[in-house]
Amino acid sequence: MSAGYGLSKSRYRTGLICQKALWLTVHERELADPVSEGQRARFDDGERVGRLARLRFQGGVLVEEDQTEQRAALARTRKLLEQGVSVLYEAAFVHDDVLVGADVMLRDGDVWNLVEVKSSTKAKPEHVTDAAIQTYVVEGAGLTVGKAFVGHLDKTYVYPGGDYDLDALFALTM
Repeated sequence: MSAGYGLSKSRYRTGLICQKALWLTVHERELADPVSEGQRARFDDGERVGRLARLRFQGGVLVEEDQTEQRAALARTRKLLEQGVSVLYEAAFVHDDVLVGADVMLRDGDVWNLVEVKSSTKAKPEHVTDAAIQTYVVEGAGLTVGKAFVGHLDKTYVYPGGDYDLDALFALTM
């Protein structure tokens, strides 16, 4: 994270768990443990589920700039909103010095619905917090949020072979 923004969704969550960990994340980053193989596998799983979610909510535009290109991601998001895009993936917003990337945003008339995509099989309390932070920042940035969902894998889904039934694969919890 650049020095331009004080918090992100992940830093906020770190601070909820342990204030010292948040301080270390901001001020002593080099003390962090390296990413383990297990963590890397979880990150990779999350990325795969995110790609499937983009197929589930088709017709959108991906804000491709990553976390190292925050200002560019914010500018690209603004431009796409001005162009009237109705589905956005990884849209970037900042408000009150908090930066978030919204996994999926769906226009519904004059409001936007958010989907925070998770690779778990149920919505957990911390996922609800993630969606709440995103809602706060997106609304603070000037958009109206109608509904915020946690999109997770439906544990009752049975893969029949072939293409995934993406409507059945994902469950949306408010």
